[in-house]
Amino acid sequence: MSYQEYLLKEADLPQIPRRPDMSDPAGWDDETRAQYEAWWQALAAQQEIVIPDMELIQTFTLESSRRFAADHERSNFLYSPVSLWFCLNTLSDLTAGDSQAQIQAVLGLLSEENRDAQRAAVFRSLYWEDDESVCAPAISVWLNRNTALTEPLLARLASAAYSSVFRGTMGEASYDTAFQLWLNEHTRGLLQDSVSDLRFSPDTGLSVCSTLYLKSGWTLPFSKEDTAPDTFYSESGELTADYMHSSGAGVVFRGDGFTATTLELQNGGSVMFLLPEPGLGPEELLNSDEVFRFLFAAKDWEDAQYGTVNLAVPKMDCLSELSLRDALEAMGITDIFDPQKAQFTAELSSDSKLAVSSLQQYARLILNEEGVEAAAITLTSVGGMFVQPGDEIDFTLNRPFLYAVMSEKEVPLFIGTYHRP
Repeated sequence: MSYQEYLLKEADLPQIPRRPDMSDPAGWDDETRAQYEAWWQALAAQQEIVIPDMELIQTFTLESSRRFAADHERSNFLYSPVSLWFCLNTLSDLTAGDSQAQIQAVLGLLSEENRDAQRAAVFRSLYWEDDESVCAPAISVWLNRNTALTEPLLARLASAAYSSVFRGTMGEASYDTAFQLWLNEHTRGLLQDSVSDLRFSPDTGLSVCSTLYLKSGWTLPFSKEDTAPDTFYSESGELTADYMHSSGAGVVFRGDGFTATTLELQNGGSVMFLLPEPGLGPEELLNSDEVFRFLFAAKDWEDAQYGTVNLAVPKMDCLSELSLRDALEAMGITDIFDPQKAQFTAELSSDSKLAVSSLQQYARLILNEEGVEAAAITLTSVGGMFVQPGDEIDFTLNRPFLYAVMSEKEVPLFIGTYHRP
């Protein structure tokens, strides 16, 4: 079966031209050159995108990351700030009154026009797929048969919110299967085990879902021949991990309580590794304002040492499941969880009183010699720098550390703490 049979309105997604194979100059013709020019112009246009009010996204990332990580001390924690950010933006489109005001206060107070401009800039700055890398956010709204949206709201969700809208019978096996197919397609099956357990309750009026899939290689891949087991010093004792090794021109940053380095991705983004000073844990770094200033301003960091960086980083395969409700309530989003207080837009009608019954995020990140592959699902249910080689610097991630996957525009895709292999 296909989820398309339940589709009411398809998201108005950016159109990314495919890059033609230019490896053989003898095969270049006018059509091939035109395709390449279209691809190049699309890439240049994406790189010129400026995200307005970026400080609001940074503040949201800071507060939400701290609250979610606090419940996962000394365990591998993985969270996608931007996936939740998209989900809450779409919930804001569906709510009204104090329910909407609380969501918008957490996201940052903007006019509807400015909020749409910010969301469009973030989405379009991320959305890309070619032979080298994929970064694909996706948003969907799943309606029960007794829930309806007006045509203007459907159009707004498809355009301003980049959301596809589906409608079917909650609790019906075929609708659950369609939902699972959509999730697996938009996360490339990376969270298949988690998705297999997701089903709609018959009394669910609607569900909002945001996914993010990332796959990108390193600009300078690790050699598998250099990967070898070594000791990782976790809080519970010594463990063995497979360490990838590289040595080359790079930079090590220093801040209050941490040292850090970055690895560049082919899509223009990067993975940032922050190693706490002995005696500190990665969660303590998350509570440091200086650490978050570094995440969003590493390119301009003053205490930076350039040289030959001898890097040792463990291969990682991290899976995380987060319940988001308690932390969001602590941040001020409360009314949408209360059937007596939840307010939804008049453009949404249902036979029953609606309220958000759960808000979950599932995430997985694989880091190996080739690069990074990661995916996140946020689900609500509603009732290259070039440097000259200098000194050699050893940077070994052999005890718990903090890491972040950032887009080229410094949008926080994933933030995690690593405590044990």
